[in-house]
Amino acid sequence: MKKAVLFSVVCLILMSGMAYAQSAKEAIKSLKRIEARADMGINYNEYVLAVADARVEVEMFLESAEAKQKQSLTNTIKKILEHYERVREVWKLKVSKVEDLGTVFGHLICLRDDPEGAFGRRLLKQYPEANRPVDSKGALIVRSNKMERCDEILVDNLIHIIWKEASRDLQQATRMLF
Repeated sequence: MKKAVLFSVVCLILMSGMAYAQSAKEAIKSLKRIEARADMGINYNEYVLAVADARVEVEMFLESAEAKQKQSLTNTIKKILEHYERVREVWKLKVSKVEDLGTVFGHLICLRDDPEGAFGRRLLKQYPEANRPVDSKGALIVRSNKMERCDEILVDNLIHIIWKEASRDLQQATRMLF
């Protein structure tokens, strides 16, 4: 009986070590699930849940010994989660803005001198690809008449640009595993 209990304890210790050893892999898999769901089509509520699930896996990895040993991989995984969190913030802004419904361009972030405009300008600095006109595959709509309207960010384009950046970083993290 004592041997069986001892054997069980040893097995649990070994299995917990293996779980941490695979935590980077599990974190990356959870981030890849977000990417796959976004590619297939996902609504805002599903996206929020997917990011929350991935956050659990990533945080478990960040608490592991492996994360401390593989600093470059750790930083890349953190960065990917930050991309997905940023999309969640932008998308939340989109679903909460009723004044954009029915506009020709879709949902917009106006670059006025207010908190939303400051948020938009920060995003343009973080994602330089978005800081180009929409017709140049960016997310910026430049208004010629500044008196009436401000320059704006097309939210859907911005979300896709951030997802593309997350995908690049995810490919890099996957290569770092092997």
